Amino acid sequence: MSDFVEVWLAGFVALAVGAGAGVIATARLRRLGSMGADLEMQLNDIDEQLEHMVAQLRDLDQQQDRIAESFFAEEKRHYEGKAADLMRERDIVLGKLDRVSSATVTVDAPAPR
Repeated sequence: MSDFVEVWLAGFVALAVGAGAGVIATARLRRLGSMGADLEMQLNDIDEQLEHMVAQLRDLDQQQDRIAESFFAEEKRHYEGKAADLMRERDIVLGKLDRVSSATVTVDAPAPR
């Protein structure tokens, strides 16, 4: 029995520790990858909403001479505020996406030789 402990136990412990580290690293990379995909979809949604707000503003500018000045000013303020909120939200998502991308690159980068 002591031969087993002296010869094989250290190998089994090293194998178990390595396998556990591999499982943890794989789970972390998968989680980061899915976070990046979710953030990219969220960024696409925000970009689409922002394009819609810009189109609404352009349409409002074209209609300016046909609507009341107070209504025009109120609607313009509303659309500009919404566009500003979307741009701030877009900047936040871009920051998160950059952090996730840099974390994935850091983990995936090969070890220096």
